[in-house]
Amino acid sequence: MESRSKSSFKNRSRSSCKQILINIKIKNYEHKKSNKINLINSVSKVIETVKTSAKKANDLALNTTEDVVNETITIASQWQKVTDKALKGGVKLLDNQQNLVFDALETYKSHFVNGKKKMSKIFA
Repeated sequence: MESRSKSSFKNRSRSSCKQILINIKIKNYEHKKSNKINLINSVSKVIETVKTSAKKANDLALNTTEDVVNETITIASQWQKVTDKALKGGVKLLDNQQNLVFDALETYKSHFVNGKKKMSKIFA
């Protein structure tokens, strides 16, 4: 009987050891699983933070670009007005210079014609 009890004890102790090992493996698996879940949660938080930061940076870039474009349009329209005034003044100046040149040519022509008549009278 004693041998049965020893073998029975051995079987029970083997089964309890197996059960303990199984419990340890389960706890290790659960611990690894919870670590994976924590890692996944951490990565998800980092991804959300990166998305939020990228969206803020994109919004800032869009707003800055819009401000630059609007300012450029404003300055270009101001320069367009200045250029318009300069061209109008330049056209008036060119008109006056052209009139002066034609007046000078008319005067030269009349002096030349009068001089030719006088020379013709002298040498004729």
